[in-house]
Amino acid sequence: MVGRRALTSEETGDKDRLKKIWDEKKDQLHLSQQNVAKEFGITNQTAISQYLNGRIPLNLEAAIKFSKVLKVRLSEISPRHSRWMADATNEALGVRINDFLEGVASPLYIKVDDDSIAPEIKSGDMVCMEQTTKLSDGIYVFNMDGRSVLRRVKVSTSQKSITLEGNDIPPLEIAMSNAGILHIAGRVAFVLHKV
Repeated sequence: MVGRRALTSEETGDKDRLKKIWDEKKDQLHLSQQNVAKEFGITNQTAISQYLNGRIPLNLEAAIKFSKVLKVRLSEISPRHSRWMADATNEALGVRINDFLEGVASPLYIKVDDDSIAPEIKSGDMVCMEQTTKLSDGIYVFNMDGRSVLRRVKVSTSQKSITLEGNDIPPLEIAMSNAGILHIAGRVAFVLHKV
């Protein structure tokens, strides 16, 4: 029987970071190896245990899935996989993502999970948003009832009101003076459409 190869130093770093985050967050997020295995689409927790204990190296797909269930950025678990994703995205686009972001303050990426403003942005698309609370015409991400939702925003010509629109809601007009009640996560800067 052939023994397993030893993890590289980068793989060991991934395992150590993953285990530390797992230990810190599993109770808070009510995670068990069994329910995470189900989330991963596998039948038992053996693979989860093997990743956490470094018996098998963390691959890109597993690293992404762990980052989702642990609610952390991929780079917090695996800087090497995060770098690879950035390089692959840059190569696929033929330009650097940062070139798109010139002038965008504090960019943040989120995966869309609804079709509230389809066809412009659909479930599965990734959006890069600029974290801002200043409203102008455009598509914004709002925090509503503990989830992120997208709405089209139109500012009146008088600058005294805004209208929020979405496919699944009637237009909602709000006085600009009351816009502070909205929980604005940011304005969509660009979209990477799911193919």
